[in-house]
Amino acid sequence: MDEYPGAFDDRVRSPRQFAPLFFEKAAGAGGHAEDQLGQALGAHSANSTRTLYIHVPFCRSSCSFCGYFRKTWEDSRLLDAYVEAVKKQLRRLSNTPWARGGSIAAIHLGGGSPLSLGESQIARILAFVRGRFDLAADCEITVEARAGELDIETAAYLVSAGVNRLSVGVQSFDSGIRRSLGRVMDRIEVLATLRSLDWLRDVNVVVDMIYGLPGQSLDVWRSDIDDLNHSRALGASIYPLLPAPGCLSPAKESSAAGALALEEELTFFKAADELLSAKGQWGVLSPVQYSRDPRERAVYVSARG
Repeated sequence: MDEYPGAFDDRVRSPRQFAPLFFEKAAGAGGHAEDQLGQALGAHSANSTRTLYIHVPFCRSSCSFCGYFRKTWEDSRLLDAYVEAVKKQLRRLSNTPWARGGSIAAIHLGGGSPLSLGESQIARILAFVRGRFDLAADCEITVEARAGELDIETAAYLVSAGVNRLSVGVQSFDSGIRRSLGRVMDRIEVLATLRSLDWLRDVNVVVDMIYGLPGQSLDVWRSDIDDLNHSRALGASIYPLLPAPGCLSPAKESSAAGALALEEELTFFKAADELLSAKGQWGVLSPVQYSRDPRERAVYVSARG
């Protein structure tokens, strides 16, 4: 590890070390949600970057690797009710000293899959935010999406609603790995979708990549990074797999549990870092975020550290 003094330790942690932070319930630890929110905002430095994260806990189908809270849905009334609940919470937040103390530098709609909501519902949420918060002139507005959810019409509607950054959950370009994760599109289709977004001149298209997936060899990972280089994406988030208990099938759970010891994580990390650096275009914005265009600043991710 001496070849990467501090960098690997700062950027990457083992799935076993991070998983409890993401997936263990905090019930009973701090009282009501409003109290916890107040405590968190009270500890927020007046000079630090203000960002908003809006969680959309719905998916049309569940991916085998994902442990974030999400729910498949069948009744559109549930989505409308959720949008109203989000607006209620945003209204409460907008009345806090934290919200009145400065402008919002970034808004991030994540999930789940935000495009489980209709485009008009996303537009309603963003319009509500604009009406209640002071947004920076260059506010980064991100919507996460699966490649299979993005077509020209959907992308155009999101742009008209003010979205200026699309984060596409690719995870792996490899068709076999994608099938094992429950993804519908194969490698060729994903690359074609990313190319089809080239016309979005004022929108940054970035991709999420994961290493340590069951069945993903180092050679497959190198091919993934090569495809990333050819995808024309302006930025990329590169994470190790963080499997939540029970989110993988028993066979995949067993494969992932011991698949990447720290030394192996370092090998995958170095492969991505070296291949991206070799292209001479990619710079590091945060522990997990790369960019090859000055327009891609990853404000939300970088603000979280």
